[in-house]
Amino acid sequence: LRLLENMRGLHPGLAHLLGTEMFDRFALDYLDAHPPRAYTLFELDKGFVDHLIATRPDVDRQPGWPDLIIELARLERITTEVIEGPGTEDGPVLRPEDLPGPAALTELCLATAPCLRLPRLRFPANEYLAAVRRGEDPEFPRPRPVRLAVNRQAYQVTMRELTPADHRALRALARGATAGTALADRPADQTRELLRRWTELGFFTHIHPSGARPSGISPAAETVPVPPHRAAKRTTR
Repeated sequence: LRLLENMRGLHPGLAHLLGTEMFDRFALDYLDAHPPRAYTLFELDKGFVDHLIATRPDVDRQPGWPDLIIELARLERITTEVIEGPGTEDGPVLRPEDLPGPAALTELCLATAPCLRLPRLRFPANEYLAAVRRGEDPEFPRPRPVRLAVNRQAYQVTMRELTPADHRALRALARGATAGTALADRPADQTRELLRRWTELGFFTHIHPSGARPSGISPAAETVPVPPHRAAKRTTR
């Protein structure tokens, strides 16, 4: 019962979408298949999305319903990782005044915050989740491509929808591309303004010395794909 209660707490949007009885059936099926072994409940739902993908929920109330179930569970897991994982509250964070002048932007390499995630969704699951957290009873969302930046500043989680072009550019920066490469289609003044705005939002921690690229890939560039046809702290927008 305690594990079920924690699963509901980790997935309030999905519990609302399915109803408590059906959500509990899904959660119990997952817990039976993957008994928790970690010392912390933060890891409790770590494999929930993969389990849903593998078992493909047989629920078809609306077109695309199984895909929405998976995407909502995935977004809520990302939120938990952002809340519980490392952030920038006690570490370095880049400030707008730290950015170099326009002439040096081309070779600029930026390290993204460890709490930044950049998921790509096929449903506006972020809007549905935000409505549930406000105590509303939202309607089933229609499919719509969504590009998000999920981040944490001062222990507050934010979800911001980005344009596809901005999302691609930010993912490229997270993978180590220079600003000149990631934003090659933008004029210099637009590039600097966009970088300043992202810096104000806490997306970056520091500039790589001498334009050196990071050795690894930032978590921001990583996403969990959702195959289309296979059988806490307060969150704000």
